[in-house]
Amino acid sequence: MTQKAIVLIFLLFCLSIPHFSAFASDKGQEKNDGKGDGASLPGIERLLFQTNTTARVYDKPSQKTYFGLNSPTRITKISTYHWNEGKGVEPGTIGLMDVFRGRTIGTWNVTATKSMFDLTPGAAWPVQGDGPPYRYWIVQPDVDLPAGTYEILDSNPSTWSQNVETNNRGVAWVYGISQNDITDGAYNDLSDKAKAKGYYKQGDAYLQAGKYKEAVTEFTKALELNSLYAEAYLGRGDAYSGLENATEAIGDYTNYLELNTKDTFGYLKRAAAFSFAGYFQKAIEDLDKVLAEFPKEANLYYQRGTYYEALGKKELAVEDYTTAARLGYGPALAELESRGVTW
Repeated sequence: MTQKAIVLIFLLFCLSIPHFSAFASDKGQEKNDGKGDGASLPGIERLLFQTNTTARVYDKPSQKTYFGLNSPTRITKISTYHWNEGKGVEPGTIGLMDVFRGRTIGTWNVTATKSMFDLTPGAAWPVQGDGPPYRYWIVQPDVDLPAGTYEILDSNPSTWSQNVETNNRGVAWVYGISQNDITDGAYNDLSDKAKAKGYYKQGDAYLQAGKYKEAVTEFTKALELNSLYAEAYLGRGDAYSGLENATEAIGDYTNYLELNTKDTFGYLKRAAAFSFAGYFQKAIEDLDKVLAEFPKEANLYYQRGTYYEALGKKELAVEDYTTAARLGYGPALAELESRGVTW
């Protein structure tokens, strides 16, 4: 495999651009007493929060999984992921806690499946399980919440999947209908920040659909209205990465990191863009920051090894391949075997 191919694979690995879906049935779910009265909210169902990942996952999140709502919102669907070395786990419950008010909103029995279901917007989510193994947990609570911060409560945190890409929070997706999704007729009454948020949401939708040029356009509109909109820089950087425009991606990731200096995932994405542009030393420096915080991520040692290889530093490359192999990373083991290196 060529160096460029390896770098491109890592670039794609660093992007988290899944497709998501919606389904309105509540069959098999337990509704809490605080459920809304069923009156419809304006707008359409959207992905409100995700901690998705394309990399290897581990069990038991070390960080709590929070999400925020800026306006009254009906939460329609929540899903969590339990890889558990491919074994899944018996279905349990998913709940929500209002962090500021210190109360549990409700808990709901899950529908669990062994494989990923159709995540295209508008598609139906399963209402009956198809395991074992039970890897994907699903609830459809249809509960109305005020603006605030909420914690996702998974009844089996010891098998809830997480990794460095999720910042060690549980892998989860949350969907809902927000009052911020207003009609075009009222758009001119919004503040610049509110308009920027609307453009950001549209850009994020394009990004998830793989429409990178359209995503760049919408994120740019958001940034023209709010130059300090960190997430819009990150999203536009992802879109430029999808277009293989590493120079622009680097610029946007850098702007994002200036606003979020401690976001490890931002350094990970910028490292991928640096490597794609051929700036391997800068990519190494960014990966150093990530590995300082997450020293057991084997695939990152392997990737840093390829950067050392590109710089002609073969001894350092072999050291990283060896570390990755000792952590159980298959490609690193294959690389060492191909070189006749024993470890």
